[in-house]
Amino acid sequence: MAIEGLDASGKSTQASLLAAALAIQGLRVDTWSFPRYSLFFGQRIKELLAGHDDVSAVTLDPSSMALWFAADRWDAVNTMSEGARQADVILLNRWTLSNAVYQGARSGSETAQNDLFDWVLDLEYGRFHLPRPTINIVLDVSVETSMSRARDRATGAGAQPDVYESSARLLYDSRRLYRRAADLFPEVQRIEVDGLDPGTVHNKVLSLVTDTLR
Repeated sequence: MAIEGLDASGKSTQASLLAAALAIQGLRVDTWSFPRYSLFFGQRIKELLAGHDDVSAVTLDPSSMALWFAADRWDAVNTMSEGARQADVILLNRWTLSNAVYQGARSGSETAQNDLFDWVLDLEYGRFHLPRPTINIVLDVSVETSMSRARDRATGAGAQPDVYESSARLLYDSRRLYRRAADLFPEVQRIEVDGLDPGTVHNKVLSLVTDTLR
């Protein structure tokens, strides 16, 4: 199962709360977070997102950028630990849907965005044969909230928001594609989180997951 959403929508917080709640139920949970910035493909993704070079995550064409994110997930599946293999639940902090959304959002017209969105799903699920989550929970947050939180988070770390976090246009189009996914696929469930505290959001997330696990 995957937790998805715009940057700074609360994915890491909700993944942590959900993992703890499932563990209390006696389930063995292994949590994966993407991109994996400390590993081979993730290191290059981090460099591209920083935007310091001539080639960055906003100048590299969307399909090529999508390959970097897809390769990071492919590598994770192919180097899965024994603990992950024995887990009852693998909890994903971002998965294929985020790649389809963000790279689709960079693709020009709405038709081109939708086409690239579909292409990424085929890339990861059809060509790389990555597993499909049983449920994708999208934390639907406004672009304004996303950018404000990302800016505060980066400032606290003595850094700057990355090139995706700082692009309002990209975030608006990404939000549209997340909502499109929720309309198209029954396994994509959307929770509006603006104005809600983490505990309230967690209860909504846990309710959806509990229904899925029945």
